[in-house]
Amino acid sequence: MFKPLRSLKSRLILWVFLPALLISFVDLLFTYNSTDKIATLVQEQLLKSSAKIMSEQINLINGEVEFNLPPAAFELFASPYQDHVYYSIRSEQGKLIAGADEIAPLNIDIPLEQAHYFSSRVGSESVRFIAYAHALPTGSAHDIVITQIAQTQKGQAAFRQELFMLTMRRHFMLLCMVLAGLMVASRWALRPLISFGEKITQRQGGSLEQLDTKDVPSELLPVISAMNDYVMRLDNTLSSYEQFVASTAHQLRTSFAVLTSQLNFGRRSATLDSTQNEVFIALQKTVAQGSKVIN
Repeated sequence: MFKPLRSLKSRLILWVFLPALLISFVDLLFTYNSTDKIATLVQEQLLKSSAKIMSEQINLINGEVEFNLPPAAFELFASPYQDHVYYSIRSEQGKLIAGADEIAPLNIDIPLEQAHYFSSRVGSESVRFIAYAHALPTGSAHDIVITQIAQTQKGQAAFRQELFMLTMRRHFMLLCMVLAGLMVASRWALRPLISFGEKITQRQGGSLEQLDTKDVPSELLPVISAMNDYVMRLDNTLSSYEQFVASTAHQLRTSFAVLTSQLNFGRRSATLDSTQNEVFIALQKTVAQGSKVIN
């Protein structure tokens, strides 16, 4: 069982910071999916650009297909992650025109000038493929070539991780700013409460003066009103006690004054012997002590 927090400042920080932390965590989950889509989209755009460049270099001359590999087609993939790039160019019937024979021909129809993306493997490496159908500039509907390009996914994974880490750093900085702001704001917000406590501590003992509600935060008004009501009721109670004590003391003083007068009168009796006189003297001392106590 968790013990309840006794600090208002800790409660304020906790109940504001925890939702912010939860929102940040949920946002990071969505961001991870988004970064994967962005990294995949960037890689697909590079594959498509390279496939179009290659396809545009294919010509049909005297019934023979000629292809000149442009360096720009692979310069698009230049990165420090040393990804491997594979390609193959085949006729519509599956005949290899250029590239790697290890890339198998596709058995699906691809619309002209359209790209088809899929993931597969070349050897032991996981790669992202593009298949791009291109019509040769001969006017014949049968002169179609299929360009396939595959790239390993080291750069794509690194780019995705970099995007995600950038988002994480921003979230971390934001949470630190929120936490620092909460600490400053909590101290500023609770300062009137601390000042109120200091004023109560500095009051003289036994003071029943009501607290001033001027320039007091609205959150403290119920507390001050309750304390003022308590002070008023306590003042009334103490006043009743004082009246009771004063009335009782007056009645006792009157009774003891009468008793003292009677004792003095008794001592003046002519028939009083020595023993009786001693008793009267003892009674007078006792009455005198009682009067002191009452006073």
